[in-house]
Amino acid sequence: MKFVTIEDITGSLEILVFPSVFDKFRALTEVGERIFVTGKAGIEATGDVKFIAERIEGFEEVNCKLWIRFPDEAGYAASKQELEEMIDNLEGHGARQVSVIVYCEKEGSRDKWGDERLTTANEEMVEALAEKYGEENVILT
Repeated sequence: MKFVTIEDITGSLEILVFPSVFDKFRALTEVGERIFVTGKAGIEATGDVKFIAERIEGFEEVNCKLWIRFPDEAGYAASKQELEEMIDNLEGHGARQVSVIVYCEKEGSRDKWGDERLTTANEEMVEALAEKYGEENVILT
């Protein structure tokens, strides 16, 4: 059993990592590595937070989301084919894999493109989409 301390701008947290998990993800536990940790969290009677790691992923391995906002569903419907073609033509190589989520503001609805429509985003794609749909309407998270 190992204890690994992770920190970000909000603070630090000590994580309990069992040998099977540590052996599987050892390379990602080096100082300075950017990681995402999933697992189980709990608060003890003393108020201390305890976290048990179940999976550790490198920052570059995590699927991102490309959000594109339209004023309403009608505007999205009118632009959907053009948007799909634009994303297909600008798909990045060696970039991060992303899910595309379209948000229609008036209705508050979302259209999450399925896993078969995962794409890879790069700076060129995000800039081109921001130029077409407005910088405030395109966000990569």
